[in-house]
Amino acid sequence: PPPPPPPPFQAQDGIRDTRTCLVGSEMCIRDSIYNGGSDKARVEASIREINEARDRYSERRKLVEEEVANAWQEMETARERYVYLRDQTAIVGEFLDFARKERKLGKRSLLDVLAGEADHLNAQSNAVAAGVDIHVATYRLFHAMGKLDIDLLVQ
Repeated sequence: PPPPPPPPFQAQDGIRDTRTCLVGSEMCIRDSIYNGGSDKARVEASIREINEARDRYSERRKLVEEEVANAWQEMETARERYVYLRDQTAIVGEFLDFARKERKLGKRSLLDVLAGEADHLNAQSNAVAAGVDIHVATYRLFHAMGKLDIDLLVQ
């Protein structure tokens, strides 16, 4: 709040001292010097409010830092998972090719080849889902940093 207005002044100029014939001034300031401790209480309340605001700021800052760190870790984990599942898809694909060749030679049953195809499709599906998880984790990171913008989503 703004400071209080100045106290009212009363002055009488031109008062003449009849004994010494001096001209002087008289001033009266009307303001209460002691307000029953209310001034001190207001100052203490303001100090408490400032300290509470600092505490809230510090707490929020810690929460944001933690949220960003968690989002970063989630993104890194999603990337590692994607690499793992992509490599697994390649391995299952190689096995499927090998099973098909053996089937032509009569060393594998049709059931083995079909199971290999199902495994390959599942591995591909998991790898694609992991790729989507990378994008979701990246958006969460941008959100945690306060940088998520509509232009980012349009690209």
